[in-house]
Formats: sequence, structure tokens, C-alpha cells
Amino acid sequence: MSNNPWMAAASGGCVDLIEPKPEQFHLYDIAHALSNICRFNGHCRHHYSVAQHSVIVSRLVPAEQAFDALMHDAAEAYTGDLIRPIKHDPDMVAFAVWERRIEAAIVDRFKLGNLQTDEIRYADLQALATERRQLMHEQQIRWPILDGIEPLQIQIWPMQPAQAFQLFMSRAYELRGDM
Repeated sequence: MSNNPWMAAASGGCVDLIEPKPEQFHLYDIAHALSNICRFNGHCRHHYSVAQHSVIVSRLVPAEQAFDALMHDAAEAYTGDLIRPIKHDPDMVAFAVWERRIEAAIVDRFKLGNLQTDEIRYADLQALATERRQLMHEQQIRWPILDGIEPLQIQIWPMQPAQAFQLFMSRAYELRGDM
């Protein structure tokens, strides 16, 4: 490990936060962290994890993009789930560069394709619209990013982190087998 800042991962390994290496990333760590990270910075009615969100997105895209969709937020296992209005603020360029570095190492490690295809982005927005309707407190404010996006006709049942972890891992194995 270099002298760069690093973080300890759930499995006991370490991740270099400045020069991440693909071999530092493990599916277990990603599933563990994403299942514990609550969407909307925790401002939803019940704990609803990034892992559960990712599984929903993976089920909305064509089969050949399903694993990429499952992993579309994998970098958040290391960066946290920074809310969209802050993440996309022009002052957050350094964060975006850092997150892309983490994401690039994850893409390399898991031999992923493009995590931001039109299909994955649209599925992500459909999930967001559904989550907003079902999991957030009633708000009168418009979310411009959701203009023209219809919520899905599914019922979301928030899970405890351990359940979300199992759901994420099961979906990963269903799509890729034993990694």
C-alpha cells in the first residue's frame, strides 16, 4: 500500500483512495457497503439501501446490461451516496474526478461495460421516480430530473441491510455466477 489515503473494507482488505487498483475491489465489500448506505441521505420514511435500488435498476434493462446496471452505483460503496444536487454541482469537480477513478478500477475489476448507457440512466430515473413516490415524505417541490419519467408499477418493500446484501449478492450470482 502506498502512502496515499486508504480505507479499510468490510472484508478486511484496503482500498487506495487516490490510486485504486482493480484487485482491491471485491463484490462482498460492494454489496456490504451498498446494503448499509441509505438512499436520499437517509431522508426517506424507512431505510432503503443503494443495494436494493441497484437490484431494481438491474431488472429494468436489457439482459446484456443487467450486471452493469447492478454495479452502476458500486463506486458509492467507497465514496458514499452523495445526493444528486450536490454531486452535480460545478464546485464538486474534484469529487467527480475521484469517483470516476474509483469507478474505473471497479469497471476494470469486474470487466464491466458502460455503466451510463441510455437504458441504465433511464432505468435509474424510473427507480428514482418510484422511490420518491413510495418512500419519501410528500413534497410540493418539483424534481426537474423526473419530468416525463413515469414511476414503475411495482411495490417497493424496504429491506434491512442484511436482506439487501443477500438480494444484491443473489442477483450478482444469477447474472455472473460465482465470482
